[in-house]
Amino acid sequence: MRDLNTTFLALILIVNLSGCGYTFGVVARENVRKVAVPVFENKTLRRAFEKDLTFAVQREIKETLPYLLSLEDDADLTLKGTILSINESVLVEGRDDQVLEGLIQITVQVQLFDRMGNLLPITRQASDNQAMTQMVLTDQAEFVLSRGETRDTATREAIKEMAERIAQILAGPPSIKTGP
Repeated sequence: MRDLNTTFLALILIVNLSGCGYTFGVVARENVRKVAVPVFENKTLRRAFEKDLTFAVQREIKETLPYLLSLEDDADLTLKGTILSINESVLVEGRDDQVLEGLIQITVQVQLFDRMGNLLPITRQASDNQAMTQMVLTDQAEFVLSRGETRDTATREAIKEMAERIAQILAGPPSIKTGP
């Protein structure tokens, strides 16, 4: 009986909130159906990292957002990214300089462009309501050898988390105009 009451109250809450203009889940940007994500630029010496991150961002968009992936020429919106840094830190070192615990940190800059190649605002700064046309994101992941984790598992985790954050930039306002 108690479970039935809880379920009923939750249902009433959801119905009331949806009637007030609240929505649940991802809100798509207006006038955007197709998104391009070209291979990220890589300013580091770690090769192939840009391909792994680009693929992870594209996969996250396909799985979580209501957009179709497209080539730049056919896209309503293009997300461009630059890997600014990839840092590895040793947290605990064992014998013979073996890394027992470490940290991988990735810093990426992202920008959005419309169909005409114009730079778009990603978000607004709360302090002065000015549009920000680029965003710099940093994500990190630790690894502990004794738990079976490696530098590679931490790198994959950091890429996955960064891809999730980058894909979320595409969700929601501001809207853009496509066409004349």
